[in-house]
Amino acid sequence: MRTFVVASLASALLAPLLSAQQLFQRNMGTNLGLADDATVTGLSLAFSFPYAGSNYTSISVCANGYILLGSNSIPGGDPVPSTTALQTGPARIAPLWADYDPSTAGSGNVWFDSLPNQAVISWAGVYEKGAASPVNFQLVLYPNGHLSVAYGKNWLPATTKLDRLIGASTGNGATFAAVDFAAHPLLTVSDLFAQTFRSEQALPYEAMMFDWSPTFPGFAISHVPTDTNALPPPARFDEVGLGCVYRGVSIYQICNGANDPSGMELVFTPNGQGGYIVSKNLLRPAQLAQVQLIAAGGDTRHVVMLPFAWPHATGLVDRVTIGANGFITLGSEDPGPGDYSLDAAQLLQGPPRIAGFWTNLDPSLGGTLSTVYDPVFATFSVRWDAVPEWPNVGRNTFAITLSPDGSFRIQLTEVLLQAGLCKAIVGYSDGRNAANPGAFDFVSMTAPVNLGQHIDRLELAAWAGSQPRIGSVFTMHVSKMRGMLCYLLIGAQTPPIDLGIIGAPDCMQYVALPSQITLLNAVFGMPTTDFVVSIPNSIDLAGMLLMSQAVSDDAAANALGWRTSNGGRWTIGL
Repeated sequence: MRTFVVASLASALLAPLLSAQQLFQRNMGTNLGLADDATVTGLSLAFSFPYAGSNYTSISVCANGYILLGSNSIPGGDPVPSTTALQTGPARIAPLWADYDPSTAGSGNVWFDSLPNQAVISWAGVYEKGAASPVNFQLVLYPNGHLSVAYGKNWLPATTKLDRLIGASTGNGATFAAVDFAAHPLLTVSDLFAQTFRSEQALPYEAMMFDWSPTFPGFAISHVPTDTNALPPPARFDEVGLGCVYRGVSIYQICNGANDPSGMELVFTPNGQGGYIVSKNLLRPAQLAQVQLIAAGGDTRHVVMLPFAWPHATGLVDRVTIGANGFITLGSEDPGPGDYSLDAAQLLQGPPRIAGFWTNLDPSLGGTLSTVYDPVFATFSVRWDAVPEWPNVGRNTFAITLSPDGSFRIQLTEVLLQAGLCKAIVGYSDGRNAANPGAFDFVSMTAPVNLGQHIDRLELAAWAGSQPRIGSVFTMHVSKMRGMLCYLLIGAQTPPIDLGIIGAPDCMQYVALPSQITLLNAVFGMPTTDFVVSIPNSIDLAGMLLMSQAVSDDAAANALGWRTSNGGRWTIGL
């Protein structure tokens, strides 16, 4: 694997932020890393904050949209807002109290910045509990007791139970006053006041800032005109589209009683292109040694380690999953219960699968299911011996045999179907939504068949934990390369462009050309490579959207001789 280091994003990609007084302060300080219902207690202020006759030098910040004055906390995070809880709990300021979960995948988080002249608490893109409904609001405390609260885009709750509350309280049974922030300017009179929004109501204060000026008791609350901006979003990398379509190879016969495949052996020999050459032999006697019985029942699946690493187009396979219904899949992925109401879609859409005689078999009714390692030929077989079809009809004997060179055999000694009731599939597919070649008849086969070329998708992904964060290094990984070179394009997103017009059918382009940055990475036949991009430490980049896409040479893929990856959409953020 080769890593290619790229210089910082060019200044041409920067989006300058032209502003007067802004709705949000975008330098948000420290990410508190809050989990669901979590509270960080005892955050120090750089000044003494006066509120309702007391002075506070620390606060506690809860994920659920409120702060507590002092080093207090509430067990469980108090996720359900209510005026009763506001009245009876500790001193609290709630810019938008509700049930949020920053630990949800894709959610933003809560930030804290302590400065000599202000303390800034930001809920930036935090998701509602159980949904992807982000909220964006910011609370600022000042040494003179003033507050400002700014609201950005706050999506309607996705649940039917989520209430939201804006308000404040000294706690300890203070006198409550209901207010309506829409009727600004307003005087709260009391230090305990709130406006509650029912779950079906949209927050009416989008892109607005309110100043809370202390009147001892209460606050005079007024709207502050500002230019609209947004809190920096969480950094994201989203995979877009497919690039060049995956091409899997498949061949299968659907047996229905009229085309009995008993007595034949199908040999699948690798063709050097990720596919197979399929030929038919007379069945040779099985060499039985080192037999391991499997306690199988109807529709059961069993993961079994192989005695050797088996080469396959998708990579080396060290285990298979045996389906009692007459098939194996490559790897330990559970293919599901092995539905016996078969059609080709089940073979083509699932994991890579070899179907020996895939039908409604039940080894618990008779016969045996076993694995066999043959040390003479160094082969591994899965055998069904005299296994009946449910509900105990016939006896079916067949095997699937893997060889260390990547070839395999389907050996059909004697199989029998219930007339008119069931059907069976014999064959192979790369799966993963491989194209349907149509049913084939192995019984009448007279010459070898070349299944052609297996072509994986060129895949672009972010390394685990790596995101396009401001002031960081962002690493992308390209896999399933088959050529010598790889380019990474970074620029603006374009609607998908079909590259069939230039000789690459079923391939799409997602980056607008000319792109801002074009990178070349020579990997010399290696299947993977990394691209590393340094993102400047500039808050002006926050929210910028970019698209990246890998392009790699592949002379056999199409007339153009190049394959494209899926797109990767960046949201530059924190």
